[in-house]
Amino acid sequence: MFKTNKYVILTIISTLCLSAFASNDGMKKDRVIKKSKTTYRHERGLDQTEPDPMPKETSCERFQRQVDEAFLGRDWEERYRCGIDVSHYQGKINWDDLVEDKRVGFVYLKATEGATLVDNTYDFNFTEAKRVGLKVGSYHFYSTTIPISQQIENFSAALKQYDQDLVPIVDVEVRGKKSHDTFCAELDSFLVMVTKACGTKPMIYTSSNFYNKYMAGRFDDYKLFIARYHLEAPTLIDDRQYVLWQYTSKGRVKGIAGAVDMNRIPDEFTFNELLFCSDL
Repeated sequence: MFKTNKYVILTIISTLCLSAFASNDGMKKDRVIKKSKTTYRHERGLDQTEPDPMPKETSCERFQRQVDEAFLGRDWEERYRCGIDVSHYQGKINWDDLVEDKRVGFVYLKATEGATLVDNTYDFNFTEAKRVGLKVGSYHFYSTTIPISQQIENFSAALKQYDQDLVPIVDVEVRGKKSHDTFCAELDSFLVMVTKACGTKPMIYTSSNFYNKYMAGRFDDYKLFIARYHLEAPTLIDDRQYVLWQYTSKGRVKGIAGAVDMNRIPDEFTFNELLFCSDL
C-alpha cells in the first residue's frame, strides 16, 4: 500500500512540475512578444507624442479663413475694401502692429452711447489710428430710452474733437418697448439731427434680421451697414443695397489680443461710399 501511494505521489509531483515549467515558458514567450511589439512601436515613433503638433483650427478661425478665401482674387487687393470696428471691448490696441495687417484699411471707433457715455478708449484709439495712417470714422450706439436731444449733444461733442475721415454711423440694435411707428419717427429725427450737426448724412448700422423686421421700406435716404455672420451676404426684404457688410464678430487681426468685428465693402461699391464729405 505504501509503495503504491509513493508511486502515485511521485507521478503527481512530476506532472505539476512539468505544468509549471510549461506555464513559465509560455509567460516568457508572451513577454518576448510584448517586448517585441513595444520595441517595434518605439523604433517607429508610434508611441511618442508629437513634439510640436499643429494647432487645431477653431470654428471661428475656419469661418474667417473661408470668408477670406471667398473674396481673394476679386477686389481683395484693394486694401480699403476691408476694415474693423472697435471699442473698449478690444482693450488696449497696438496700432503699430495692427496697421501691418493688410486686411485692415479703415476703422470705425465707438465714440458715444446714450446721453453721457463716451467710450474710454475713443481718444486714444482715434489719435493712434490716425497716427499710423488708417482712415477713421466714429459711431454712436443709439438708445430708445434716452431723449434724442441729449444723445445728439453727446455724439456731436465727441465728433467735433477730431477730423473725421469716414461718414458717422448710428448703431441701431434695439427697438425697446415703443411702438414701431414711434421708434421709426424718433430714429428718423435723430438721423436728421446728426446730419445737421456733422454736415453729412450718417450711415445706419444694424443686423439683417433687425432691418427686415423693423426698418425695411424706411430710411431710404441713408446708407446701410448690415451685420450678418455668415458666408452668404445679407439679403434685405426690400431689396435695398448696403455699402458695408459686417461678416463676423470673431475676427483676428494683429495688434488686438481678442476677437474683433470684420467688415468689407461689397464688390459693387467702392471706398468712396464711406468717405466723409459735406452734404450741406
